[in-house]
Amino acid sequence: MDGSMSPAPVREQATMVTTSNRVVILGALSAIAIATARIYAAEGASLLLVARNEERLKGLADDLRARGAAKVEIATLDLEAGASKAKQHLDTWSKALGGIDHVHVIYGYLGAQDKASSDPAELARILSSNFSSAILWCEAAAGIIRLRATAAGSRTMRMAPPRAALRSTCRASPTPSPRWADARWR
Repeated sequence: MDGSMSPAPVREQATMVTTSNRVVILGALSAIAIATARIYAAEGASLLLVARNEERLKGLADDLRARGAAKVEIATLDLEAGASKAKQHLDTWSKALGGIDHVHVIYGYLGAQDKASSDPAELARILSSNFSSAILWCEAAAGIIRLRATAAGSRTMRMAPPRAALRSTCRASPTPSPRWADARWR
């Protein structure tokens, strides 16, 4: 080898292919959620951000408006505790956004695996946050989006696979998603 390296290929900027982008992000203050929200904001989406820390949510909302979001609403909620009323929450948020096109569930409790092995309460907390409550949110989101898709005559709905072991993410959408998301789930 002569020591020279060719540059990595340049990826073209993703463009949005949907006409409506009303997005709910559950667990909006994680790094992954903030990055996702910023992508949607740059595309002019309407966003509803949900997390426990109202002050940080307000700061993020201001940042997203400056980045081009059409609308940013916030809701303060412990998502694990609120999961039993997920449908009611999503119905309320749908009204605030004028509908929901995408829901991202990006929250969880990391916990400690060594402690979970010996402490049933720790294991239960991890499972409740990362599985049980996340599934309730995903099912409620899927139901709302499925109804909208059926009303619009669409029969297509995708659910993205769960993320890493202790971080649950679901994504439900009856409409084509941005190319950056499609490539990620292939």
